[in-house]
Amino acid sequence: MVLRRKTEKAVSQLIWLGFFILPIIGFSISWWLRFKSGIFEVIDFQPYSEYKIPILIVALFWAFVYGARKVQKPDLSVGAGKEFTNIAWSSVIAMIFPMALSFAYRGYFYSRLV
Repeated sequence: MVLRRKTEKAVSQLIWLGFFILPIIGFSISWWLRFKSGIFEVIDFQPYSEYKIPILIVALFWAFVYGARKVQKPDLSVGAGKEFTNIAWSSVIAMIFPMALSFAYRGYFYSRLV
């Protein structure tokens, strides 16, 4: 029984670590798509070094939100719909902060699709 609890705790911590690493990977890929892939017209190049700190802040916030809402510990006593709702709301809450930061970080020309 003790081994099972330790295993569950280790898996939970690995999942939480994934909540930290996945946003870093996602935002790094989006930087590459924006500035290096050639898909988009680059108006003002931003080096990756300027994105490191904001990406880490967003990743910490993302991991904090998912950890606080205990998404890494599935509750088998509730239905899949309730679990999906918990994950969806966690995603909404976790993305409000990065969206607000990105809106304030860039100039007007980037924040509008006009």
